[in-house]
Amino acid sequence: MKKRVALSLLLIVALALTSAHLFAGGASETSGPVKIRVGTMPNHIGVPIQYAAEKGLYKEAGLDVEVILFPTGAPINEALSAGKIDLAGSGMASVFALASGDTYWLGDYVKTVAGLGVYVRPDSPVLKEKGKFPGNPNVYGSKETVKGMVILGALGTSDQFEAVAWAQGFGLTGNDFQMLNMDRGPAVQAFKMGEGDAIACGGPPYNYELEAAGFVLAAGLTEVSGMDIADGMLGRKKFIDANTEEVEKFVEITYSVIDELFDSDEMLADYAMGFYNKNGKNYTTEMMKGEIKDKDYIGRKTISSPEYRFGSTMVGMGGFYVTDGKIEPELEKNIFASLRPDFLEKIYGIKITNFTN
Repeated sequence: MKKRVALSLLLIVALALTSAHLFAGGASETSGPVKIRVGTMPNHIGVPIQYAAEKGLYKEAGLDVEVILFPTGAPINEALSAGKIDLAGSGMASVFALASGDTYWLGDYVKTVAGLGVYVRPDSPVLKEKGKFPGNPNVYGSKETVKGMVILGALGTSDQFEAVAWAQGFGLTGNDFQMLNMDRGPAVQAFKMGEGDAIACGGPPYNYELEAAGFVLAAGLTEVSGMDIADGMLGRKKFIDANTEEVEKFVEITYSVIDELFDSDEMLADYAMGFYNKNGKNYTTEMMKGEIKDKDYIGRKTISSPEYRFGSTMVGMGGFYVTDGKIEPELEKNIFASLRPDFLEKIYGIKITNFTN
């Protein structure tokens, strides 16, 4: 009897071990690719990522990509920090994520040529002052007219950056005006209803609505900062270090779409209109034409030019925010350390020089 019990126990253990082995083997053989959660926005930045996902380009390359849309870059930073997303296509708010030391900058890919800046009402005292901004006589305002203003806009984005840069040109700081934190769409509506003294505009399509309402661009971002503004791609260091091959595929596919969009305004307009309007943008054909004029993609052609410097906006903004007290000086080195041009170097077969300020 004891022998039968012992034999039964041995058979049970053997079966259990066999099942465990088969289960483990089956799991490894059938386990799918690592999921890549990508945060972006329903705008020019998000178009290449959404296009590649919707057309199945990531899937064809064996990637499992989930695209999650956000209203601005600030909540994208929060999602990266919380580990809720792995990669992102985002804007100037990314500099704060890079300063944290937890993310890499993988590439610049959207340049804003026009449409970013601070707008005021036609009767604003700001418009009575011109030529007092150092280095650019076309900027309106003065120390006296800017100090104490209430400016609508999204904190931690290009809105805040352009407002602070404008104030700094007159010897002020970001503490010399009040930034009323609002998402861009609601901010435009609030400004039209009479709230605030000025609005920091995040570019298309908001600048078109502001201009149509008769508001005046007092300070263009490029004019007050001296920088071309490039948005792009970043991601969590831990995820990228653990999934380098998958990330390289993701970057390669996304930039192949960027190159395609760069060469075809018609393709861009057709796809972007649908993408924006599905996400509540209410874009018109004229707005789309304006955006194509005001924004440009940065792909192989630009990156391969001898003059190109990788990460110029992030590094330049980092130095700016350190000066204004928004980023601690000891964190600036993290921005330099975050620059990873090696993915694009391998994809395009070129050598890329990092920007240094």
